Amino acid sequence: MFLRPFQFTLIEMVFYFAKIVMELINHLLKKGVATMILFDQEISDDFPSFYSKVRLSDNQIKSLLQKYLEFDTVISIKVTIEETIRLTGMEAITLIMCQLKRNKVIELIHHLYLIDKRNSDTIEYLKFIILGIILNHKY
Repeated sequence: MFLRPFQFTLIEMVFYFAKIVMELINHLLKKGVATMILFDQEISDDFPSFYSKVRLSDNQIKSLLQKYLEFDTVISIKVTIEETIRLTGMEAITLIMCQLKRNKVIELIHHLYLIDKRNSDTIEYLKFIILGIILNHKY
């Protein structure tokens, strides 16, 4: 099914192409492939609705978090002057998955992606988030 020249106007062709691209992105999103592609694009101000549209299984979320925090990594978080908590990467990922809502975890992965993209340290950001989770749960 080839198009003959001048069969469609330029605007009709652009809309047709845009429709095909959107169908492809939706197909890839259903498979969990296009998540990072979308993270690279500009996002509207409505973050909660954007993150709730990203469809990922728990295992896919864990593997994305593992890119920034290996399971065997041990991190130390100073909670108070006297108290320091040591967590393995697996414990930290489990804590994040259990204590945060799903769209917040996806938002966290997006932030980690952006931090990593600019070659900054993601571990310090994760420590900050985990400290907030611990203090929120504690008090």
